[in-house]
Amino acid sequence: MHRVDLDEGGSGSLLQSVPLALVDAVQALGFNGAGTKVAILDSGVRLDHQSFAGRIVAEACFCTTCCPNGQASQTGPGSGANSHPHGTNVAGIAVGASGVPGVPAGVAGGAGIISIRVLDAGNSFCCSSDIVAGLDWLRVNHPDATVANLSLGTNARFAGHCDAANSFTQAFAAAVNGLVGQGTSVTVSSGNNGSSLDMQAPACVQNATSVGAVWDANVGPATVLGCSDASTAADKVTCFANLSTTTDLVAPGAPVTAAGTASPTATSTFSGTSMAAPMTAGCIALLRQAFPARTPAQIDAVLAASPVRVLRPPMVQDYPRLDCLDAFLRLDRVFQSGFQ
Repeated sequence: MHRVDLDEGGSGSLLQSVPLALVDAVQALGFNGAGTKVAILDSGVRLDHQSFAGRIVAEACFCTTCCPNGQASQTGPGSGANSHPHGTNVAGIAVGASGVPGVPAGVAGGAGIISIRVLDAGNSFCCSSDIVAGLDWLRVNHPDATVANLSLGTNARFAGHCDAANSFTQAFAAAVNGLVGQGTSVTVSSGNNGSSLDMQAPACVQNATSVGAVWDANVGPATVLGCSDASTAADKVTCFANLSTTTDLVAPGAPVTAAGTASPTATSTFSGTSMAAPMTAGCIALLRQAFPARTPAQIDAVLAASPVRVLRPPMVQDYPRLDCLDAFLRLDRVFQSGFQ
């Protein structure tokens, strides 16, 4: 049984995370993800939440123990419904719409949403094969998907890239590579074990965009997900984020308020690398709306070039922090130069 670390509550919101990552600056240029598709492979979403109204374009479930029809798989209306609040919060960060009273807007509020349920009511998955099945279904049925977000991972962790480590990481790598090869970026949370040596799978897959977490504000001393930070501040790397030599990026992930499951206008607040990955996925949707011909590799390159670099002492390696505006401007310079 594999488990997504249970992200914990706190104070703060997308109102702090979005400006920190300069997502709002890209939104101010007129981009909201319209024309893109964002797949959320998670515990499903609250389908009637007003943050997602009119934008859920497809649903599926691959969950050996938990699909709504009682079977191991299901597609069609209702199959992507929520089994745990985690997925709705994640979706709210990536693609929550503006204009819902009391609910902070997400990053790509105009994007189409594909809800793929792979986690059960305990926020767990029994089998890596369920996640692989969800990725393969997405590749075959929605080859035009812009980005797939996986805020989940295995209990096993890996130092460096894990593509050939064992049979299940090979399966993850094949699925991720299939999506990336046809133009779909794949963002994955690095995990919440506080490791400075390794990450969970599939974050450790080379062509996945692995994302750790920084605090989005000073929320005082914080004990979250089994570790304690004596102080917090915007851009301070969280104590719980898994980092390795191959972690691609960090992004605001603690704490983040977004859509919740208690009602069609509810909110929920969580902290975790699970919140940082969809922030990145939403930014990718904005970038691809503006520059639809850019490839996942080109998007990864401009994200990695972020001028904001952070580290977690005593580690000496620094990591690029998501700067959506800088990535946009780099792509714009490439576009203006006529590179195709």
